[in-house]
Amino acid sequence: MNDDVPTMAGFTLLELLVVVSILASISFIAATNLQGVDREVDSQLERVELAEVAKAVRQFRADTGYFPKEGPFDYEVHPAAKFDLAQLPVYAPLSTADKQVWFDNAANLSQLTGVGIQSYMETFMPWTSAAARGWRGPYLDSSGEGYVDIGNIVTVSDNPVSGDSVDDVPAIFIGGEKRPQGVYFLSRRIHQQHVDYLNGEVGDLEWAGRPVLMFVEKNSRSIAERVVLVAMGANGEFDGYTVDCEPKVDDQVICIYAD
Repeated sequence: MNDDVPTMAGFTLLELLVVVSILASISFIAATNLQGVDREVDSQLERVELAEVAKAVRQFRADTGYFPKEGPFDYEVHPAAKFDLAQLPVYAPLSTADKQVWFDNAANLSQLTGVGIQSYMETFMPWTSAAARGWRGPYLDSSGEGYVDIGNIVTVSDNPVSGDSVDDVPAIFIGGEKRPQGVYFLSRRIHQQHVDYLNGEVGDLEWAGRPVLMFVEKNSRSIAERVVLVAMGANGEFDGYTVDCEPKVDDQVICIYAD
């Protein structure tokens, strides 16, 4: 028997570490590239969906002659205002101050979706074919709607007043099912889920994308000069926008001017 047959030498520990490092680097690069693609797809989705909200705002103005929350659709701000939350039973328990906070919240798109107020809107300014004027919403599909609780959303409110008693702000969520990095709002798609949560019947509330924010910028006479729509970007936070309607960080911004 020949005892001199050569044997295969195994990898040394150093060689194994080099191979593992190379594989880890390749995996990291692949994962990073995939994350980049995912973020870009998410960003494109936000742009498309935000454009649909902008279309709804323009149609609302074409039908009524006003932007949402402007003129007769304002709430106790100037003499022309006629919008009356007191006629909405679901909001009757709120104090006058809390109703103003609910109304002013930038995530509140109820005048576009009709969520909770559709019958009131149809009565308040009914569509008249002869005059081609009136509210004929909903202008946005509310099947994907949800609610925002005020209290930790004060950073995106036109009237930043902390009020944990104010909840159920109707919102439209876009940008995929992602939990924001910043603790700026609580959101849920189904109101009953919140009721069950309060009764201790379910676990944590589900997160549902990020709400579209609508800022109605008015002049000294309370006439809207433009509406600014914002979709929070990849960081899940409202970062603000410039006077020229440019996002400050990674938000999506669309401005609709009165002229």
